[in-house]
Amino acid sequence: DWGDEAEVLEVPVGVAAVAARAVDLDADGDLDLLVLDGARDQVAVRLNDGAGAFTPGAPVRVGPAPTDLAVVDLNGDGAPDLAVAEDAGVSVHLGDGAAGFVEGVFLPLDNVRSVRAGDVDRDGLPDLVGARAPSPVTLWTGRGDGTFDRQAAQVVLPTDDVALVDMDADGWLDLVGSGFLAGVQYTGVALNDRAGGFAAVVQGPAGFSNVELVMGDADDDGFPDAWVIDRFNPALQLMRGDGGGGLSPAAVFDVGAEGTGAARGALADVNADGTLDLVHGTNIRQPLRLEAGDGAGDLAPGVDVGRLPIGEPVDLRLADLDGDGARDVLVADVRRGSALVAWATPAFSVGGVGIDLSANDRFLDPENVRAVAVGDVDRDGLPDVAVCNHAETYVRRGDDDTLRWLAPASADLRGVRVIDVDRDGDDDVVGFGPDGYVVSRSNGDGTFAARLDRSVSLGEEVDFADLNDDGAPDMVGVQGTRSVAVRLNNGAGDFTTSRSFTAPRAIHRVVATDFDDDQAPDLLLVEQAGQTTLWTNDGGGRFASARAVGIQASKAVFAGDVDGDGNPDAVGLRTT
Repeated sequence: DWGDEAEVLEVPVGVAAVAARAVDLDADGDLDLLVLDGARDQVAVRLNDGAGAFTPGAPVRVGPAPTDLAVVDLNGDGAPDLAVAEDAGVSVHLGDGAAGFVEGVFLPLDNVRSVRAGDVDRDGLPDLVGARAPSPVTLWTGRGDGTFDRQAAQVVLPTDDVALVDMDADGWLDLVGSGFLAGVQYTGVALNDRAGGFAAVVQGPAGFSNVELVMGDADDDGFPDAWVIDRFNPALQLMRGDGGGGLSPAAVFDVGAEGTGAARGALADVNADGTLDLVHGTNIRQPLRLEAGDGAGDLAPGVDVGRLPIGEPVDLRLADLDGDGARDVLVADVRRGSALVAWATPAFSVGGVGIDLSANDRFLDPENVRAVAVGDVDRDGLPDVAVCNHAETYVRRGDDDTLRWLAPASADLRGVRVIDVDRDGDDDVVGFGPDGYVVSRSNGDGTFAARLDRSVSLGEEVDFADLNDDGAPDMVGVQGTRSVAVRLNNGAGDFTTSRSFTAPRAIHRVVATDFDDDQAPDLLLVEQAGQTTLWTNDGGGRFASARAVGIQASKAVFAGDVDGDGNPDAVGLRTT
């Protein structure tokens, strides 16, 4: 429940707020606001005090008629940078980690309307895609220092809204576009050609014009699906991905919203049932709507879950802005020239066994606990417990009933580990998910240093081991594609070096253990169909060709010395 309009916080930012993002700009653990003002040609900065109050920071001046922005670390310094779509191109602004930005390179492109960031060429460095219609999209490949190389002209597809997502489970980002082009309304897919660009567009199902495209797995089959939101009619389309780059014919849902269109939305599991739901505003009018997913590609009848002041919402995001563990709604309202924040009130009962979560001053619903880990973060000899939900990590010390909140994360967290990442002898806490990780480094007394929050391609399944024999644990992650993400520790607790590789088939489980007694952890990888392969480590964190292991492990795989002979064994868990 996001309350009524009287409870909404309005954060004035200028004249025409056209896009909003929530990101930690000053490394204090709180999500700050970036709001693009299309009339004043600037990005407004609003700094969060941790309790949901925002103060102005220095604005970022951009070029005329800005329409979109991407936030990503473009030069590898750990600070978020900006790429802003403007009338004459894309401007880059490099963050200093203290909520300030310096002007970077300018990438010319007439009439660009949207910009997306992602590692298109699989070199571990972020690239940029600029979209405009009816001209071809433009790809700039990143050099890792905030500068770029422009590639040859790319494909033409509808660009009312575009997304970078792996549509065919090969580990390479593909391009999806939806809207109106050459007299036709449709959603198209351009698969990555694995050579620094995109292949020909496959025209998908008929769609709407003036749309927003929201990507997510609506039917829990492991493949991304496309939600297409009509901004001027109360209708949604769902096009299911087939895992090969195709989209099914659209299923149309009448959202029954008060207003003239669905007008912007975001996907998240907001009711803690394990499936994605759609939260969206309505065009001009006030209600916030929840269309709850059932995990099979269907929606429950929509309900009003809040109200905004009358205006025109043009961008909507979900983020925990006050640190209570529940995702708030952030809206850019172009008519009001403001960012609107609707505070979330969790609709779950709070309680637990062993650790009474309801007795704590910060919200953590036990129904939505995603992972738990045990270690000794304060070196008192008593086991402490770390837990995480979708966006935050918490620690309960063994001699204390208080559940301590550590930090929000920009990543969608799926797991937590207590492990010494910086080689200082203290157990640290790492939360991780498919699009990043957050590290809370322990001071050894139960307190933690400023956390590290990184947005990188990682995985839903992650394991830790010293892969390159430098004494520091590294990360390896998989997420149901052929890509295996290997990220090496820099020795200070950050995983800055990528040595990803591609497996022959999609991988959805990973265990890192030294199976050949050469003091270098190897990788046990489980394919989607349950077959298991062993990849041996060369001692430097690189992995040779696989050999099959006679284990079916469709559900999970574990490693340990089962028979007491000093050698690690493998155990596979199947669904039947």
